[in-house]
Amino acid sequence: NQYRNTAAIADVGWSPNDQLRIGSLFTYSLSDTGNPNTIFNPKPIDNFLTERWLIGPHVDWKATDWWEHKIIFSYDHERQLNDPNQDGFVGPTRALFERTTIDYQNDLRPTSWLTLTSGFFYSRVNAGQERPFVLQIFGPQPTFVSDHTQETAGFLQATLTPVKNLIFVAGGRFDHFNQFGDVWTYRFAGSYKIDKTDTTLHSSVATGFSPPSSQDKIFGMNFGLRPEKDLGWDAGIEQRLWENRVTIGATYFHNDLSNLIGFNGLFETLNLGAARTQGIETELRAQPIVDLVFTASYTYLDAEKTSASDISQPQGARLPRRPRNEVYLSASYLWWKKLRTTIAAK
Repeated sequence: NQYRNTAAIADVGWSPNDQLRIGSLFTYSLSDTGNPNTIFNPKPIDNFLTERWLIGPHVDWKATDWWEHKIIFSYDHERQLNDPNQDGFVGPTRALFERTTIDYQNDLRPTSWLTLTSGFFYSRVNAGQERPFVLQIFGPQPTFVSDHTQETAGFLQATLTPVKNLIFVAGGRFDHFNQFGDVWTYRFAGSYKIDKTDTTLHSSVATGFSPPSSQDKIFGMNFGLRPEKDLGWDAGIEQRLWENRVTIGATYFHNDLSNLIGFNGLFETLNLGAARTQGIETELRAQPIVDLVFTASYTYLDAEKTSASDISQPQGARLPRRPRNEVYLSASYLWWKKLRTTIAAK
């Protein structure tokens, strides 16, 4: 579909001393894709362009050996131009997304066996789409649609090491959404390292909450979308070999989702109902010499719809656009202890 992407990223920083670092992240991307539609209804000149830039200053401050602070502020603009768009109804469109986030976290270690992590999060998104040529034959249609979302959250997590090599993690997060009200989520995790074999066992269970994005609501023409909810757990093992130069691991995961957001045959967004995802993640990491690292991972995913809310995807159908098999390979080298180069394939 004639997809092209150009991107640049820069991360600069300054450390006046060992306790303080001030920096900023800069990103820019320009993506352009053709939308040829199907062989039965070709649209060879339809085009979709996305341009986005972001600035993200951040401060890391280590007040003492037992108290650290991190704050990140980010602001970005995204411009989308869908022109030509010969869909026969909406026509060419132009959209603008403006996002602002603030993320603060501090780690407090009152004792050697306890770390308390707390902080807050704020997000604001303003989105709008101009569609001046939308057809009016089915009744009055707006030529401008918009969405405003705002989220404020606070979180607290405790990490305990009651005995050597045994770690427990318990945390919770409270979010307030201007469109969905108050939401509480939690996570519990644990791991244990067996020194004799250099093996680590780990597991976790957590809940999740994911509201629909402005993109889902505007381009899918569905402002009644409900947020996705998730209950998931995982369990796995990690084995280190050859004086920690080689690490292999495997993890089984399982998620039960409700109000899953997806597309129907007309590419309209809607809540598909309940679904289940489960699978296995495996990873191999090798460091044959000090500065050279190889990584390989494989994920098998079984994603199945478990309700009949959407008749275009019946119960038991595989969820679309979720690869069953995924492989990732990378190689990385650190030159002169200052410059790292990485090549990756997926």
